Parts: sequence; structure tokens; C-alpha cells
Amino acid sequence: MSWKELFPRENRYFETNRGILYCGDCLKIMKDFPKESIDLVLTDPPYGVRKKEKWDERKYFLDMISEWIDSCYEVTKMVVLWFCADKMLPYVLRGNEDRFHRLLVWNKPEGSQFAGGMHTNIWYSIEPILVFAKNPPSCLLYTSDAADELDGVDLG
Repeated sequence: MSWKELFPRENRYFETNRGILYCGDCLKIMKDFPKESIDLVLTDPPYGVRKKEKWDERKYFLDMISEWIDSCYEVTKMVVLWFCADKMLPYVLRGNEDRFHRLLVWNKPEGSQFAGGMHTNIWYSIEPILVFAKNPPSCLLYTSDAADELDGVDLG
């Protein structure tokens, strides 16, 4: 049996021999994943900056933080990378201090991100990435060959 058979077929968006990309509500999709079956969960949840949709309201974000982190942490073997608005850092970290490993900072190219500041054209030049890790002393490695598989793929 292939490892892919352990995961749901519904909502598969893209597949390679190394992984499956899903599109949909992470809480609904991940509930069918085996525990500790994912090496890395990468998420950029809505964090209340646009406010045009219910799912992107600040209150919704604050109400959902614990459920999102718990669900991600349950399915990962090693690490959760959580992209986060800087103003939401205290809320995401609260209660997750034991899981938090380190902070990464994405220095964005000029003009690439106006979310949350579209009406004032405020440029958010950085985006914090929180690393929540199981067994934090272990080394987390990145290999570029994994990213090469996605080269040229429209994830749009």
C-alpha cells in the first residue's frame, strides 16, 4: 500500500511522489489525516486584516487560534510554520509557549504586500513566521530539490 492511500482523496489539488497539496478548510481536511503523519504543516490563516469575509474577521481569528494550532500540531511529526500578522503575534503565542521554537522573518520585496493596508497603501515589508516544533533541539533541514518539483506549477 502506498503512503498516499492513508490520506483522503477529496480536495486534492496537486500531487507529486513526495507529497499532496490540498485546497480547502484545513480543519475539515486534516481531521481525516493520521496523527503525526505530516513532516511539515505550513499555514497562513486569515488574521483579520481585510474584514470583508466572516472568516477574515479579527474576532473569528482570535476564537479559532487554539483549534487551528492544536489540529496542525496533532498531524505533524516535526514542525508547523505559521505565517502571521505582526499584530497577532501575542495572541498566537499565548498558551503555546512550550510549542514555540523560533521566529523567522520574511523580508518581502517592495510592493508585494498591501493586505490590511490597501486603503492607505501601507506596505508591510516583513511577515513573521512562527515555528512550532516537536522535539525543538532536532535540526530542521531544507533541501532545494523538493521545491524544484513545484517549479512551473500554477498554484493559483
